[in-house]
Amino acid sequence: MQEARRPVPHRRVPVIHKGAIDVERMDIDLLTINAHKIHRPKGVGALYIRTGIDIEPLNHGGGHERNLRSGTENVSGIVGFAKAVEIAVPTHRMEQMRDMLIDGLLQIPDTKLNGPRKNRLCNNVNITFKFVEGEAVALGLDAKGIAVSTGSACSSHTLEPSHVLLAIGLPPEMAHGSIRFSLCRYTTPEDIDYTIKAVKEVVSDLRKLSPFKKQADMESFKKTHKGEHEKGEHDVLEECH
Repeated sequence: MQEARRPVPHRRVPVIHKGAIDVERMDIDLLTINAHKIHRPKGVGALYIRTGIDIEPLNHGGGHERNLRSGTENVSGIVGFAKAVEIAVPTHRMEQMRDMLIDGLLQIPDTKLNGPRKNRLCNNVNITFKFVEGEAVALGLDAKGIAVSTGSACSSHTLEPSHVLLAIGLPPEMAHGSIRFSLCRYTTPEDIDYTIKAVKEVVSDLRKLSPFKKQADMESFKKTHKGEHEKGEHDVLEECH
């Protein structure tokens, strides 16, 4: 007897119009997408259900939305969502802004791009700044009018490092020093330049206060001058003899 297929749900809220979605190739049974990720009303979304997949209704009652979500429909939100999809712009411009931001941020010493350079969302940049706390960087940038995060909005209630960054091999101290930058269709080159300048200032100021940075500098100094120190001791011994 063949075992029944277990449905494979996918939450692709941030991906709509930021990457290709092929439900057949990706073997997706259930797909949720959201309007507010493309600058349209919050509280409106869409659900793809593969033929043959049965799910329990979210609400019971009048049988609205194919008996899956009874209740008065948000018609204006639905129309706004449809229009947003219709007029959505190609992603190549956001990719250019993303790459500009990556190039500028990686000029800062002791930084690391998390994830691949090209095979990533067109609007996503996640950078680790060594020797500083991500929360401190986020607060410093907020004071300069730049909104960033240390993880996804779904995990904003916790101070734990991102489980995704830990899963790709980052040690906890580096995961804690990571910042997520999100771009959109309205991001300009001027925005990118301002952000790079602000990040450099904030990270530099924080590292001056960081005990981790001071410890790393001390260890580097010792390694650099180890040979000179040993040579000096040897010369003194020879003079004594």
